[in-house]
Amino acid sequence: MRTLVTLGAWLSLTAALSFGATDHNSLNEPTEYRGHLLDTACVSRNPGGEKAWVKCAPTATTSRFTIYTSGKLRMLDTRGNVKAGAALQQGELRLDKDGDMSVILMGRERHKTIVVESIRAHKSDTSVH
Repeated sequence: MRTLVTLGAWLSLTAALSFGATDHNSLNEPTEYRGHLLDTACVSRNPGGEKAWVKCAPTATTSRFTIYTSGKLRMLDTRGNVKAGAALQQGELRLDKDGDMSVILMGRERHKTIVVESIRAHKSDTSVH
C-alpha cells in the first residue's frame, strides 16, 4: 500500500510540474512574426475574403490590431495595440504602395494572442519597444 501511495504522489507531482512548464510561455524565446497589420474591428465585420489585408488596413482611428501571418489571424495584446497605435500615429507604420501595412512583430503567442515586445515596418530598422 505504501508503494502505491508513493507512486501516486510522484505521478501527481510530475503531472503538476509538466503542466506548469507547458502552460508558462514567458520562458519561451520571442518569435518573429512577419505579416500584414489589420484593423480587428474590420476583420470581425468582414471575415475572410480576398485581400482582407488591404480592405482592413489600419487607419488613424484603429485601436485594436490583428496580424495576418502564415495563413492565420492573431490578435495583439493590449500593450501591442498601444505600441501599434503609437507607431501608426507617429508615421513609423504606414501603408505601402499595395495599400497594405507589412510589419514585423517580436513577441510570444499566448492563447491565440501575441504578446508584443516590438513592432516595426517590414522594411525598417526602427522598432517600437
